[in-house]
Amino acid sequence: MKHKRITSKFIILLFLFSILAVILWNSDLAHNAVARIQWTQKKKEFRSDDISKISFYTGGLNGMEIEFIGKDKDNFILTLSNSNFYKSNWQGMLDDSISIEITYNNSSKRYFEYCGGDIFQLGYKGNLFSIRNKNLSEILSKYIKTT
Repeated sequence: MKHKRITSKFIILLFLFSILAVILWNSDLAHNAVARIQWTQKKKEFRSDDISKISFYTGGLNGMEIEFIGKDKDNFILTLSNSNFYKSNWQGMLDDSISIEITYNNSSKRYFEYCGGDIFQLGYKGNLFSIRNKNLSEILSKYIKTT
């Protein structure tokens, strides 16, 4: 009789633990932990020697294509790689953003979004997450406000 009580308690505890694991895995906590690791990996890809240019379109009727090359590109890449992780966007993309294009020396292109304020959205291995960088937003706002 005692053996059955211990077995039933073990099964109940195992079931509760499984439910807790599912809840945590589908929470912001789990997605933020994964995305934080991915940002650490992603920012290692931003090396000035591998990138030929960075560009974005300012938008609007009088929009312009802005291109960073030379020292401006190097400064932008350094500032980008020093950004802080903000949060996972596992529930969907942020809207109303400006797309920034990074062109690598091998002609491949990667994109990330400026979402306003000091928030930027990136993708890595199928996951979306946001980073924050006030200095990076100040660099972009110089061009966005003047057009």
